[in-house]
Amino acid sequence: MSVPFLMRPRHFLNQSTNFIVLFLVAFAEIGLGYFPLFFGVAPKLLLTMVFLMAVYDDEASHFYIFLVIGLIYDAMQAAPLGFTTGAMILMHLLGCAVKGRLQLASHSMLWMQFALVLIVLMFYAWLGIALSHQAIPAIGGFVFQYSISVLLLPLMLGTYHLELSLLDLIRKA
Repeated sequence: MSVPFLMRPRHFLNQSTNFIVLFLVAFAEIGLGYFPLFFGVAPKLLLTMVFLMAVYDDEASHFYIFLVIGLIYDAMQAAPLGFTTGAMILMHLLGCAVKGRLQLASHSMLWMQFALVLIVLMFYAWLGIALSHQAIPAIGGFVFQYSISVLLLPLMLGTYHLELSLLDLIRKA
């Protein structure tokens, strides 16, 4: 007999912290799209955090979090509902596929694998936009978004390790 979700405080604490962090990162990503520095194309911070969760988090039950955050994100961005959820689930699955090699690897190896996985996600985004708008989107914005997202991986890695440190402090208290 399995223990209900709310009866496992450690699991609940981890999941609720992940939800809050992903929620804040989603709104930060939406806000960055309004800065002139990014030309209306925000870096994929949310997908970066999902990749780091897939690589470093031992729990694999994040899919309902991805569903809720993805639907909220799509509603805020006027994107087709489920588009971001699909991207987050795809990123998590690809991150889990390379998890074994990356848990003890150097940060440069993590960076390279993230860059390769993000190419697949950028193609998914390009294809999704092409199908939803029934036109071929310009590739320049995707290249810029890809480049900025890959360059910001160390910042997101620091943010993820900060989340883990805060989670350890909460558990010890």
